[in-house]
Amino acid sequence: MKEKVTPKVAEELVRVVIYSWRDASWREIQSDDWGFTLLHQPGIFYEGKLFWAGKLWERQGEFQRYNGALISFDLSTETFGCIDLPEELQGEFCSFGVVEGRITAVVCRAVVEVWQYTDNVFRNMGTVWTNRPDMHCLMQPMFGTGNAMVLVQNKQKITVCDSSNNSRLHALALDKWLHQGRFVREGPRMEAAPLAESLFSPIYVAPEDQKG
Repeated sequence: MKEKVTPKVAEELVRVVIYSWRDASWREIQSDDWGFTLLHQPGIFYEGKLFWAGKLWERQGEFQRYNGALISFDLSTETFGCIDLPEELQGEFCSFGVVEGRITAVVCRAVVEVWQYTDNVFRNMGTVWTNRPDMHCLMQPMFGTGNAMVLVQNKQKITVCDSSNNSRLHALALDKWLHQGRFVREGPRMEAAPLAESLFSPIYVAPEDQKG
């Protein structure tokens, strides 16, 4: 039996703050049966749940081995859950998204690998691009069709990888810094993910196609 966790102090409690459009008000949900820390990555929405990559150390009141997981929050039942991650998906250069209706992970090391969550397990779907041996970056999966996959690289570049010919195309880059002569001034910290969703999402309809 795993030892029951002792009651948490206020700083350790898990809290979720929800805004209701219907009631135009905020409310807070609090749980002491879960303990985890979240990574600084965007959350994803899948089948009525929000998911965040993190490290789990308590599950439903019992200690856990400090392990990588996708922490979930069910919006209908307002309960927590998790998907345990294999060791290959627990590094800092792994990112998650929803591609073709499935939770998808991209691992960027010497090669850029794609994993998908099917039948309650993550499976390696292959390599979409061969990277430089010393190159590490964070590439978030956004959309895929055929052999091509749209990725957001380091939150700043929209990149299209094609596994059929091992090619990579930088479709768009958003500068993080503004250069003025010899001086560098901090500029707006733009992120490419919302733009990538609008450009490449299968439900996107161009304005000229909306007429009629």
